[in-house]
This record gives sequence, C-alpha cells and structure tokens, in this order.
Amino acid sequence: MKNLLVILVLFLLGCKSNKFALESTSIFTFKEVFFTETPAAIQEGNSFATVTLEFQNFDGLKNIELIGIYFKEKYALLKAKNKVTYQASIILPKEKEEIKEKIPFEIQSNEIIISYKESGKQKYLLKIIQRKDSFDNVPR
Repeated sequence: MKNLLVILVLFLLGCKSNKFALESTSIFTFKEVFFTETPAAIQEGNSFATVTLEFQNFDGLKNIELIGIYFKEKYALLKAKNKVTYQASIILPKEKEEIKEKIPFEIQSNEIIISYKESGKQKYLLKIIQRKDSFDNVPR
C-alpha cells in the first residue's frame, strides 16, 4: 500500500511538470512571423511590440483555438485580424526595470511560445521570430 502511494505521488508530480511541455513538431504552416517595436512617445513611457503571426492556411486546421503568446518575458492574448493573420501587443519593460511576472518558459529574445488548444487540450509551440522595422511605428 505504501509503495502504491509513492508511485501515485510520483505520477502526479510527473504530470504536473509536463503542464508546460513544448510540442516537438508544428501543426502550423506560417507565411511570416515577425514583430515590430514602437518606441515610447515620452521618455518616462514604455515601448511596445506588436507580434504578427501570418499563416499559409489556417482554415484547414480544425479543432484549433489560438490563445496567446509568450514574448520577452511577457504574455499577451492573440487577436484575429483576418482569417490568416493574428496579432498580440506587449508593453516592453524598460532596460533596468525588474520583471514582476515570471513566465513558465526560458526563451531567447528572438523566440516566442504560441499557446493554443487542440481538441480542448492546451499545447505550446516554440517559434523563431524576426524583427521587422517600420517607420510607420515611430511616434511623431
């Protein structure tokens, strides 16, 4: 009985640690994944980044619900712009500002984690992201 209890506890702990496991293969086909950064309009303000996911064809993916992304130690919800383009905006911390929230992943500055549900099951996918510079985002 004691051994059964130990096995049960180890099983439950193992399941909990896999809560934030990354998928090894992508079910998505992307046309482009990028972010643009808009500098703060005033010195005391924060810059923000807009992350864009553009899919080749999102209509063919049934039972998929895009939820959000993790980027630069922040989390943001994804919003549909059209059938194949989704965006999220993130307020970026200042250089010396301490980040209060901790995300459950270790990611580099050129990576995002896409959070989605497939048939009701929560999944996470790591994706490399490119920076796209645009003068449209510079405050005037």
